[in-house]
Amino acid sequence: MPPDHSSEPKETVSRFEKLLVALARADIDYAVAGGLAVILNGYPRLTVDVDILVHDSPANLRKLLDCLAGWGEGWARELKLEDF
Repeated sequence: MPPDHSSEPKETVSRFEKLLVALARADIDYAVAGGLAVILNGYPRLTVDVDILVHDSPANLRKLLDCLAGWGEGWARELKLEDF
């Protein structure tokens, strides 16, 4: 049975889904953690961020940085390879 996102604000779920789709399309090796992982496993709760774990190979980190450069707001777009 798919998770129930009914308690989540629609714009938040949509933003999270768009980010996960972007990460998958960029072929980034990652795992979802934190509150979003709980939601994706079918337990409704509120969260305002996305916690991801990424494989720290230089190639994977470059793909992540390329993906984040065109995504979202704030400091995520300013990350550099040296930050990892």
